[in-house]
Amino acid sequence: MAQMLLNGELVGSQSGKTMPVRNPANGEQVGEIPRGTAADVDAAVTAAAKAFPGWAATPPSKRAKLMHEAAQKMREVLDEVATLLSKEQGKPFAHAKIEATRVAENLEYFAGLADKI
Repeated sequence: MAQMLLNGELVGSQSGKTMPVRNPANGEQVGEIPRGTAADVDAAVTAAAKAFPGWAATPPSKRAKLMHEAAQKMREVLDEVATLLSKEQGKPFAHAKIEATRVAENLEYFAGLADKI
């Protein structure tokens, strides 16, 4: 089942509908995603608004720690993420790996700024 992250849980679209993800280079279907609805957007906005005060109260050192952990997790699955990016975007694996690596680098960079702003 195609799922999206909403309020910390993986859920399908409220409509139950999905849509294919195709490799633009060859048209091959490489996955399926939930077909979000206005109700899904409303639920996401409500969840984000509810979560914001807790995140705003999170000390910068804790935010930095979480971002460093996310960067480490990205590096652990770098090849898998690059493979998915390559297929869904129709780009060479080497380019997708650069993109995925940049995500980890950005997380580390901004984690380093957490106690400076």
